[in-house]
Amino acid sequence: MSSLTPPTSNTNTRLRQADLPDRPVPPQTSALPGKPKGLKRPPSVTELKREISGDKRGRLDDAGSRQVEREEGEGDQDVEEREGSKGIEEGEVSEEDLGAALLDAMGRSDQQELLENKLRVKYLRSRAIDCPESVGCHKAFHLLVQDVERDKKATAEQQRTLTGALSEAQAALATERADAEIARTDARRESSEKAVLQARIVKEQKSRKTEAERANTFQRELSSANARALRLEREVLLERQARIAANQKHAAVVEHMADAHRFAQRTVEDTNGRGGPSRRG
Repeated sequence: MSSLTPPTSNTNTRLRQADLPDRPVPPQTSALPGKPKGLKRPPSVTELKREISGDKRGRLDDAGSRQVEREEGEGDQDVEEREGSKGIEEGEVSEEDLGAALLDAMGRSDQQELLENKLRVKYLRSRAIDCPESVGCHKAFHLLVQDVERDKKATAEQQRTLTGALSEAQAALATERADAEIARTDARRESSEKAVLQARIVKEQKSRKTEAERANTFQRELSSANARALRLEREVLLERQARIAANQKHAAVVEHMADAHRFAQRTVEDTNGRGGPSRRG
């Protein structure tokens, strides 16, 4: 605030006589000790900033809320202005009080501009950018705002790029999932076909096994029938041979009996031919 010059008495009187809306007026009890009684304690920059920003918490102190006195008479106000101007001209006020008094004398728009400038300077210094407390910081603040806007645009562009990449990745993932689902469906269908084919193979094997068992059974039955036929043929042959032998034996007996009968007849004939049978004693 060293660059600010103290206002003249006429300027101070003219600014104080102007009807400024909502201009904070400090109470009478806040007069600084050792200072002219006509100069009240002006509000600090923090109080002005809080009042402009609408923060009512900064407007409260230990004694209660700060009261605004607007009903002072014209005579008392002129006396205070003359005493305050005299104190400022005699140099009995500090530089901080002088700046605060100037803030108190300035209009609402001027105070707003000055506070905005201070906020810009504070913001620039927080970003490690040195800037004097003057109107010249507008350019630096504007450049910083442009940098911030460029950063925002770059961030937004990067966000769009990342969003696009994410969308592409999600689309690729969805495609991969669809392909995997198709592959699983094909695998299930192939597995089902393999199961059906395996069932057919097992059924065919069982059918062939049944046919083989039937063939073996038929072969065994055929072999058994052949054996029975051979046995019957053998029995028939033996029976035929026995019958032939019996016939031959019967024929021999008949022949022997015929021979015996013929022999007996010859004997009888011989006996009769000799005159009767001979008598032996």
